[in-house]
Amino acid sequence: MSSALIYKMRLTAPNKPGTASHNSNYVKYIAEREHVMKLSPESESGLFGRIDGTNNDELDVTDTQNYVYCISKAGVTVYNAYISFRPEIAKRLELDSLEKWQNYIKFHIETLMRGYDIPKDRFEYIAAVHDKKGQPHIHISFWDKDPPVTVQFVKKEVSDNVRKKLIHDTFANELSYYYGISNEAMSDAKELVGKLMIDFERDISGIYSNRFSGVDIPEELIQKYTDVLNNLPGRGRIAYAYLPKETKDMVIGMIKEMIMLPKMKSIINDYYSGARSAAEMFDSKETDNGKSEIDRKMRKAAGDLYNRLGNIILKSMLRTLKENNEQRKKDNAEINTKITVDSMVYALNAVSRLFRTQGSAGTVNTAHALIGELSKQAKKDIARQKQDKGHEV
Repeated sequence: MSSALIYKMRLTAPNKPGTASHNSNYVKYIAEREHVMKLSPESESGLFGRIDGTNNDELDVTDTQNYVYCISKAGVTVYNAYISFRPEIAKRLELDSLEKWQNYIKFHIETLMRGYDIPKDRFEYIAAVHDKKGQPHIHISFWDKDPPVTVQFVKKEVSDNVRKKLIHDTFANELSYYYGISNEAMSDAKELVGKLMIDFERDISGIYSNRFSGVDIPEELIQKYTDVLNNLPGRGRIAYAYLPKETKDMVIGMIKEMIMLPKMKSIINDYYSGARSAAEMFDSKETDNGKSEIDRKMRKAAGDLYNRLGNIILKSMLRTLKENNEQRKKDNAEINTKITVDSMVYALNAVSRLFRTQGSAGTVNTAHALIGELSKQAKKDIARQKQDKGHEV
């Protein structure tokens, strides 16, 4: 199936022999073609446009041919383009009369002006509609009547941007609908992953309760979370885009498993469905170039999804690391407090023994000095005892 709108533009450089005659003959071709739509059965042709600052619903073919021939000879570049729709889309746009086609092109004429950098006061055009069975389309030739330089060619990207802009403006409502589906699914996915991360954090911290996410989380997925947690860089910014390849691959593996969870799967299907429908408005899946462009947009959609979900996962892991560090500091502080109390008891017992063996007279200063020495020794002994029991000091 072709894209929603087909746009093509061709030109012949003004300095090439025969260009003026070619452009003049093209006027007659589009004006008198078999399937041309006319303003009335009595009309000579279906040619309309804007020349010399005047809009004309019906142009004289011979006069227009002569005009185009003269400006081409003078070095003006004539852009010959057409816009085509599938029959069902033309019907949906209600393009069923010459008047409606004229209104359509008048509404979108500014896209051509901007796309080819032609000021409004110098822009002129002629057009004709061909109601060909299976391929209704409009031919439009336009030019800058007083160009500062002669245009010999136009980059492919310029006309492709014009095509995309025409599609975007013509199908704004449909595109908004498809983008809306995709954006809503992205929001739902982020919300559910956020809730899953809370469940992961609770499991790791030993808090077992009803699932905040309402999802039964496989044990293997929690193990993947732990594996990524243990492989995070020790320094630098922790963000999905900046992860080392090995760690990023682990996060990707975790996301791939998460999006297959029943509650998540339907959300992800909506996300990709909206993205693909929008992509197929711009490109045909029947051509190699079209398929390549659609695939590129889908890869971009996937990359955006993984980037956003990946950062939610990483923020959860940073919270877990922070809580672990705070708990470790708290445990160390408690151990140090216990060591200090044990040291004091050890020292006081030593002083008590000193008093009993030497008597009280003349021993105060000696005892004071011994408290300091014995306290240092006590700390070493207590620390050694704690290490033997497996505590971090």
